[in-house]
Amino acid sequence: MLRSRSFIRSVQTLSRPFPTPARCIHSTTPVLKKKGKAAAKATEEDAFDDGFVDDDLFGGATSKQAKQESALPKQHQEKAPTSTADADAKAAKRAALFEAERTELLFRLAPDREASRSKARKTAIRSILRWTDTPAQLWTVRDLVADMRKAKIGLHEDTAKEFFGRCITLHRPDIALHVLTERPRYRLDLDLNTARDLLHSIFIRATWVTPLAEKMADEWKPFSASHHQDALLVAGLYPHFGLGEATEDPVASALLMSMFASSRTNPTSDMPEVEGLGSYGDIATELGKDLLKNTRSKQLVHLPTSAAPSSRDQPRFLHRHQVWLDSELLRADVKKLLTKLGFDGQSLSSLGLSSRTIDALSIPKSS
Repeated sequence: MLRSRSFIRSVQTLSRPFPTPARCIHSTTPVLKKKGKAAAKATEEDAFDDGFVDDDLFGGATSKQAKQESALPKQHQEKAPTSTADADAKAAKRAALFEAERTELLFRLAPDREASRSKARKTAIRSILRWTDTPAQLWTVRDLVADMRKAKIGLHEDTAKEFFGRCITLHRPDIALHVLTERPRYRLDLDLNTARDLLHSIFIRATWVTPLAEKMADEWKPFSASHHQDALLVAGLYPHFGLGEATEDPVASALLMSMFASSRTNPTSDMPEVEGLGSYGDIATELGKDLLKNTRSKQLVHLPTSAAPSSRDQPRFLHRHQVWLDSELLRADVKKLLTKLGFDGQSLSSLGLSSRTIDALSIPKSS
């Protein structure tokens, strides 16, 4: 059984700075016209795009689309950048606001500050994160968190979630891992949803068949082994933040098993090995065994999406997490492993898989 100590012993500290991938946002008139729940779902999924969608984001507009552009609401027309100069001006403005917020916080943290200047507010880091757009700025925010802790000024309860969220959005899970592994200095805690998102951010780096990974292949492929070690490190952090074992979380287990069992993350015929844990295939098998054991003993972690988990209709997972769970367990290599280990319809249902996914896996339900 893979325990958290084994994970941590097998992983070396990895804080290599990687070039930040550019993120493209594609907005069309049909998307902008969406209302209600459909629009909310589209916004949430776009914020954590895992690259499995169609990569043709810049196809030529049809004549119908061109006509519709003129029908856009005025507020959307004003917000849309009209030139590269506008985009550069916006970026410069955000950088200036970041610098202004940073300077103000440093003044408030200074021991010899003016008597008329109040102490730093606990929401100061959150204010700075609003304007954080680059990895260099993320490292600066990290240092400011340490300064706040040194000055014994508390942070808003959502600071950790928002800091790690920016790391994920900017595709820099390495910065998040650096902060998490030095908890005595920064004291930013990890919650279950953020742990899943962080693991998926690492998963994207290790899985080069996604459009994003293909675009960043030159920067990410040379560090493929470290991505797998980073994933094990996240798994090892689960119990340290009161989240149980990673193999008690169906979403984390699905991502980990897909990473280590799938040939998508291993271009060579020989399975790489992790010191003390064996080959990638061995790790995937042990992860599957632990997951099956926890499923049968009903020791699984399901986090409701709201603060009212009493409703029978309450989804077990956030929508993006449900998508990751279903899609990764449907991978051919993972499906083969599940069948080999003895997963049946009953155990798959306990994981929280959709009925459509269970049917697609074609694993018979136990009597």
